[in-house]
Amino acid sequence: MDTTYRAEIGRWISLLQEADESRLVAIRDVLCIKRLQWVEDNAAILVSLKGDDLERAYKLILYKIGIDEQEAPVAFKNERRIVFHSKNQCPMLTACMALGLDTRKICRRVLEIPTDILVKQVNEELRFSRNYNTIRPYSSYCEEVISFP
Repeated sequence: MDTTYRAEIGRWISLLQEADESRLVAIRDVLCIKRLQWVEDNAAILVSLKGDDLERAYKLILYKIGIDEQEAPVAFKNERRIVFHSKNQCPMLTACMALGLDTRKICRRVLEIPTDILVKQVNEELRFSRNYNTIRPYSSYCEEVISFP
């Protein structure tokens, strides 16, 4: 485990320790702002992504979190949705496990909307969601979906 990853785990632990619902919303809101700023600062990346809008949104998520397609392989794709299985090292997962928090609750409250905002930068009609019945540590991967309504 490298020092950057360890630092990210520590950051999440300090943010989530004793966080109530209003604190989770505040963390989410700050993350939304940071995601939009990141897209603005990295606009060239958005333009360089190849494929249809679903593929581009998937690649944008991978690029933003610094993983490759082997760590989050596509399990299904058609013209309306892409489903991928994230198996990468995840500082949020590690922090939740260390604090005894339920990833189903924390990931839904803190990460889903910022990731939805990220995919909307490719196409405002896109929607990001997770299958909270298939999420780590309760499963061997987190099932994530980018779709059109």
